[in-house]
Amino acid sequence: MPLKGVEKVRGRYQALIKEISGPRTVKVVNAIVATGAAYAKLYTPVDTSALINSQRKQVSEGGSGVVVGRVWYSQEYAIWLETLDHWTPRKKPTAKPHFLKSGFEDPEPQADIKEIIRNWYKL
Repeated sequence: MPLKGVEKVRGRYQALIKEISGPRTVKVVNAIVATGAAYAKLYTPVDTSALINSQRKQVSEGGSGVVVGRVWYSQEYAIWLETLDHWTPRKKPTAKPHFLKSGFEDPEPQADIKEIIRNWYKL
């Protein structure tokens, strides 16, 4: 007895794979970058606001279907504040060393990022 609807299922499966590997993944990476950047801003030290206002974000697609998200600060001293362990914030109590890394890797941002992935990729 032949199965009915097999071609329809194959077509839908292929369309879903194309959607996941293309536009959906770009949207997911954009959401993850925006979330991590928002948390990083929360943890970024503020003295003159130059650093926090220099935050930049970018999402790009590679030729092989790879989607890459980047967050960085254009102020040159950001790398020192990000990598040094021994400094204390002056004006902002939520500021801390490794503010950019923490914006993506602390437990709260991690939970939000996992939720983004879960919601966007559920079938």
